[in-house]
Amino acid sequence: FITKTPPAAVLIREAHQRAPALPTLLVTGYASETSDVPAEVPRIEKPFRSAELLARIAQLEGTASA
Repeated sequence: FITKTPPAAVLIREAHQRAPALPTLLVTGYASETSDVPAEVPRIEKPFRSAELLARIAQLEGTASA
């Protein structure tokens, strides 16, 4: 999802209510605007390299399958 409205925190909370085991990665270019997102939600800030994104996704997949 690419969004400014509703806030990322709302989308993440609703997604986890529907599917608690759903891995979530917050991708943002607005790090200063993510204070309402729980600290345990993994995030990656723009700009990032493809390899960084792939590594974060691999980490999430490892968490999801554990």
